[in-house]
Amino acid sequence: MYAEARAVVANIGFLCFVRAEGAGGWPGHSAAREKCFPCEHGGMHELSIALSMLEQIEEEAARHSGAVLAVQVKIGVLSGVDCDALSFAWEIAREGTDVAGARLEIERVPLLVRCPGCGVTHAPEMQAIFCPRCITPEQDILSGRELELTSLEIES
Repeated sequence: MYAEARAVVANIGFLCFVRAEGAGGWPGHSAAREKCFPCEHGGMHELSIALSMLEQIEEEAARHSGAVLAVQVKIGVLSGVDCDALSFAWEIAREGTDVAGARLEIERVPLLVRCPGCGVTHAPEMQAIFCPRCITPEQDILSGRELELTSLEIES
Protein backbone atom coordinates (compact mmCIF):
# COMPACT_ATOMS: atom_id res chain seq x y z
CA MET A 1 0.00 0.00 0.00
CA TYR A 2 2.73 2.51 0.97
CA ALA A 3 4.76 1.58 -2.10
CA GLU A 4 2.01 3.10 -4.24
CA ALA A 5 2.25 6.43 -2.41
CA ARG A 6 4.38 9.23 -3.81
CA ALA A 7 6.63 11.11 -1.41
CA VAL A 8 7.33 14.76 -2.13
CA VAL A 9 10.36 16.11 -0.32
CA ALA A 10 11.20 19.79 -0.18
CA ASN A 11 14.19 21.15 1.66
CA ILE A 12 13.05 24.47 3.15
CA GLY A 13 16.14 26.07 4.57
CA PHE A 14 17.22 23.52 7.15
CA LEU A 15 13.90 21.70 7.46
CA CYS A 16 12.66 18.90 5.27
CA PHE A 17 8.98 18.80 4.44
CA VAL A 18 7.69 15.46 3.26
CA ARG A 19 4.23 14.77 1.92
CA ALA A 20 3.22 11.22 1.14
CA GLU A 21 0.35 11.16 -1.32
CA GLY A 22 -1.65 8.39 -2.89
CA ALA A 23 -2.95 5.13 -1.58
CA GLY A 24 -2.38 4.88 2.13
CA GLY A 25 -0.11 7.86 2.71
CA TRP A 26 2.18 6.97 5.62
CA PRO A 27 2.20 3.37 6.79
CA GLY A 28 -0.79 2.77 9.06
CA HIS A 29 -2.70 5.84 7.83
CA SER A 30 -5.53 5.87 5.34
CA ALA A 31 -5.08 9.41 3.99
CA ALA A 32 -2.21 11.49 2.68
CA ARG A 33 0.00 12.67 5.55
CA GLU A 34 2.58 15.37 6.01
CA LYS A 35 5.65 15.41 8.19
CA CYS A 36 8.31 17.99 8.96
CA PHE A 37 11.63 17.10 10.48
CA PRO A 38 15.02 18.80 10.96
CA CYS A 39 17.70 17.97 8.45
CA GLU A 40 21.25 17.25 9.55
CA HIS A 41 22.05 20.97 9.21
CA GLY A 42 19.84 22.06 12.13
CA GLY A 43 16.37 23.59 12.59
CA MET A 44 14.45 26.20 10.62
CA HIS A 45 11.57 28.42 11.69
CA GLU A 46 10.11 29.87 8.46
CA LEU A 47 7.44 27.15 8.26
CA SER A 48 6.33 27.81 11.84
CA ILE A 49 6.22 31.53 11.03
CA ALA A 50 4.07 30.87 7.96
CA LEU A 51 1.72 28.66 10.00
CA SER A 52 1.46 31.30 12.72
CA MET A 53 0.72 33.99 10.11
CA LEU A 54 -1.91 31.73 8.56
CA GLU A 55 -3.63 31.31 11.91
CA GLN A 56 -3.76 35.10 12.45
CA ILE A 57 -4.96 35.68 8.88
CA GLU A 58 -7.75 33.12 9.17
CA GLU A 59 -8.92 34.70 12.43
CA GLU A 60 -9.01 38.15 10.84
CA ALA A 61 -10.63 36.89 7.62
CA ALA A 62 -13.40 35.28 9.67
CA ARG A 63 -14.35 38.77 10.90
CA HIS A 64 -14.84 40.01 7.34
CA SER A 65 -16.80 38.65 4.43
CA GLY A 66 -14.66 38.06 1.39
CA ALA A 67 -11.61 36.16 0.27
CA VAL A 68 -8.09 37.13 1.29
CA LEU A 69 -6.29 38.17 -1.89
CA ALA A 70 -2.93 39.33 -0.54
CA VAL A 71 -0.89 39.30 2.66
CA GLN A 72 1.71 42.02 3.23
CA VAL A 73 4.59 41.45 5.63
CA LYS A 74 7.70 43.42 6.60
CA ILE A 75 10.88 41.49 7.27
CA GLY A 76 14.01 43.19 8.58
CA VAL A 77 17.48 42.10 7.54
CA LEU A 78 18.30 41.33 11.20
CA SER A 79 15.09 39.33 11.82
CA GLY A 80 16.76 36.02 11.06
CA VAL A 81 14.07 35.17 8.49
CA ASP A 82 15.03 33.98 5.02
CA CYS A 83 12.50 35.55 2.63
CA ASP A 84 12.82 32.80 0.03
CA ALA A 85 12.28 30.11 2.66
CA LEU A 86 9.27 32.02 4.04
CA SER A 87 7.76 32.33 0.55
CA PHE A 88 8.21 28.61 -0.01
CA ALA A 89 6.80 27.78 3.43
CA TRP A 90 3.83 30.09 2.73
CA GLU A 91 3.02 28.11 -0.42
CA ILE A 92 2.94 24.91 1.62
CA ALA A 93 1.08 26.34 4.63
CA ARG A 94 -1.75 27.97 2.67
CA GLU A 95 -2.50 24.89 0.56
CA GLY A 96 -5.97 23.53 1.27
CA THR A 97 -6.99 26.47 3.48
CA ASP A 98 -9.47 29.32 3.04
CA VAL A 99 -6.57 31.58 2.03
CA ALA A 100 -5.11 29.19 -0.56
CA GLY A 101 -5.38 31.85 -3.28
CA ALA A 102 -3.71 34.64 -1.31
CA ARG A 103 -0.35 35.90 -2.46
CA LEU A 104 2.44 36.82 -0.05
CA GLU A 105 4.03 40.24 -0.55
CA ILE A 106 7.27 40.73 1.37
CA GLU A 107 8.82 44.13 2.04
CA ARG A 108 12.47 43.90 3.07
CA VAL A 109 13.40 46.42 5.76
CA PRO A 110 17.05 47.56 5.68
CA LEU A 111 19.22 48.09 8.72
CA LEU A 112 19.07 51.68 10.00
CA VAL A 113 21.04 52.77 13.06
CA ARG A 114 21.73 55.94 15.08
CA CYS A 115 24.98 56.78 16.78
CA PRO A 116 24.45 57.46 20.49
CA GLY A 117 27.64 59.60 20.51
CA CYS A 118 26.98 62.13 17.76
CA GLY A 119 23.38 61.37 16.71
CA VAL A 120 24.09 60.50 13.07
CA THR A 121 21.53 58.16 11.50
CA HIS A 122 22.86 55.88 8.78
CA ALA A 123 22.37 52.56 6.97
CA PRO A 124 25.60 50.67 7.61
CA GLU A 125 26.99 47.64 5.87
CA MET A 126 26.42 44.50 7.94
CA GLN A 127 30.17 44.05 8.45
CA ALA A 128 30.83 47.62 9.63
CA ILE A 129 28.17 48.97 11.99
CA PHE A 130 30.32 51.78 13.39
CA CYS A 131 29.46 55.48 13.02
CA PRO A 132 30.87 57.01 9.81
CA ARG A 133 31.35 60.38 11.55
CA CYS A 134 32.85 59.61 14.97
CA ILE A 135 33.73 55.90 14.53
CA THR A 136 31.73 54.89 17.66
CA PRO A 137 31.26 51.09 17.47
CA GLU A 138 28.00 50.96 19.46
CA GLN A 139 24.89 51.91 17.52
CA ASP A 140 21.17 52.06 18.39
CA ILE A 141 19.14 49.97 15.94
CA LEU A 142 16.20 51.93 14.53
CA SER A 143 14.99 49.37 11.98
CA GLY A 144 15.92 46.02 10.55
CA ARG A 145 14.55 43.63 13.19
CA GLU A 146 10.96 43.70 11.92
CA LEU A 147 8.83 40.62 11.43
CA GLU A 148 5.37 42.11 10.98
CA LEU A 149 2.14 41.06 9.36
CA THR A 150 1.25 44.56 8.20
CA SER A 151 -1.94 44.23 6.17
CA LEU A 152 -4.38 42.01 4.34
CA GLU A 153 -6.11 42.66 1.04
CA ILE A 154 -9.61 41.25 1.35
CA GLU A 155 -12.13 41.05 -1.50
CA SER A 156 -15.35 42.82 -0.61
